[in-house]
Amino acid sequence: MLIPAFALGRAQEVVLILKRAMNSGRLPRFKVYVDGMVREICRMYCLNPNYLRSNLAKRIWSDKEVFFNDWIQPVTNQSMRETIIEDSEPCCIISSSGMLNGGPSQWYAEKLAGDQKNFIAITGYQDEEAPGRRLLELLDSPVEDRVIQLGDRQIPVKCRVENYGLSAHADKFQLIGLVHSLSPRQVFLVHGQQETMTNLGKDMQLDYWGKIYLPANGESYDIQLTKRRKQLARMPVPSLRKGYFPEGADMEELWRHILKHEDRRRPYSAEELFAIWYGKQTPVPRQISRMTELILESDYFEPDNRRPFLYYPLSQQEVEQRRKESEGPMEVNRMFALLEEFFPPETGLYKKGARHDEKIALLYFNFPKTAYKTYEQRLREFEAVTGWKTEINQECNLEAAEDLLLSLLPPGTYLSGKLSYYRLKGYFKVSIEGDADYESIKQRFLEVTGLELFINDELQGEPAGPVSAQPGQMEQNKVFMLLDEVFADKPHRLYKKGLKRDGTGSYVELSFISPEIGAQYSDVIKQLEEKTGWTMRINPNPNQNEIIKLARRLMEGNGLRLKRNPGFYQTEKVVRVTPAGEWEQEIFEKLRDEFIRRTGYSLLND
Repeated sequence: MLIPAFALGRAQEVVLILKRAMNSGRLPRFKVYVDGMVREICRMYCLNPNYLRSNLAKRIWSDKEVFFNDWIQPVTNQSMRETIIEDSEPCCIISSSGMLNGGPSQWYAEKLAGDQKNFIAITGYQDEEAPGRRLLELLDSPVEDRVIQLGDRQIPVKCRVENYGLSAHADKFQLIGLVHSLSPRQVFLVHGQQETMTNLGKDMQLDYWGKIYLPANGESYDIQLTKRRKQLARMPVPSLRKGYFPEGADMEELWRHILKHEDRRRPYSAEELFAIWYGKQTPVPRQISRMTELILESDYFEPDNRRPFLYYPLSQQEVEQRRKESEGPMEVNRMFALLEEFFPPETGLYKKGARHDEKIALLYFNFPKTAYKTYEQRLREFEAVTGWKTEINQECNLEAAEDLLLSLLPPGTYLSGKLSYYRLKGYFKVSIEGDADYESIKQRFLEVTGLELFINDELQGEPAGPVSAQPGQMEQNKVFMLLDEVFADKPHRLYKKGLKRDGTGSYVELSFISPEIGAQYSDVIKQLEEKTGWTMRINPNPNQNEIIKLARRLMEGNGLRLKRNPGFYQTEKVVRVTPAGEWEQEIFEKLRDEFIRRTGYSLLND
């Protein structure tokens, strides 16, 4: 897979999305190569940690890598590029430029576009003249006409191509929200396609007291400002000119100096605070990183909520209150904020709570058994810093366990029943249809969850027992061949058939996408029972994975984008979908009718 990406911001977002997905088990691990200007921009991010989110900045200050690891590697030369292309191992390449109009991404596209096994994922806006735009336009062309000009070469496009919306711009509703929050008297919309601008202007004008203008090219307006805002004159805080780097104990002197010379509260960057203390000298990144650590560790400054790279000096009363709190357990909201820094989403922490009277922080991990072993030292550090004890949930997150299992299944393999969790015995059981390395799946599942997985009735001590034909019954293989023949031309697929035994005896179990679909063939099944001499039963469990995949495929295949994965509600026999934008209701109604015909489940729009 090639992901052409803009080097600043977009590419780093894609890298972190893939990294988090692999760390959490939502994606299997595979090689990711980062090339072009993306590589250098990643380095610049790491040289400026005080401008990043706090969880990323802390990793850099701890000498840990943010973007790269054993699976995600930078490409350093042309020889490495050639090796990547020649290697048969699957991989993902993230490279500039994002529009394929130059850089290594164009070179990779030349190599990959002609093979149907490959994939090019476009992640952002493409100019009208850019090769990336022409590549997207080819999707509506016949296969034999799909040819693109890259550099001075004509390249046949046989690979899969798709477009993904990772826009760095505000959408319509965000722009409307901004206008309403600022409440200006007049708004001028001056950049964009005419039709889009007109629709935006109409929507923006609704419930808004000001005036919206859409000037034509060359049109001018005179704006009279009757009440001009005055620029506040501010004298800079004089430097202490210490000439040496501060220590932790020096932060109080710096704080008192700022309060003495600043008549109103405002935030300062780490660079400004360094200059106030040190004097005129350009700090190196390592000094700014250390300065930021001192600021955060002190009792005298706090980060701005919206701009965490800026720091407010606290008042005298706030400092005294903070010192009182530091003598006992930390205030609960500060504790929760620190909890998110210690345990970001990739650790599997999906919920948090507290028993306030006992000062116990409640941590809910997807897989508590492995979480405690993996993060034992981090838990102890958190308790020491906050003064709160920690208590970890005992139950595994079933949804996360199923997501993990689905991520481990190779293409063509699916769950033929639900994943069952035996809490008291501490293991999972599941039925899987298709060829796969079951031992590898079980081993990886055990590593991530700390719990064993038993596949297809292999649980020791619970043997299924041999099932064989009795006098008057057709031989098993002939039964299965007959079933395949009978259901070959039916509108619904028979996903699985197998021999089962319970207290009443042996029988053949038939698995459809849902038992509701299977019930439609009761007459056919009755005839098969008479012909084979075997009792036949319909599997009472729906194929949840196939039903969800079908819902997503129907929606997105017809232009109805989803905000999240469909929700499955077995007891209600319902699948709920949430639109990512406006839908054409007529299309949805048709798809809803088709969905219930194919699954027996209702499709509801949230």
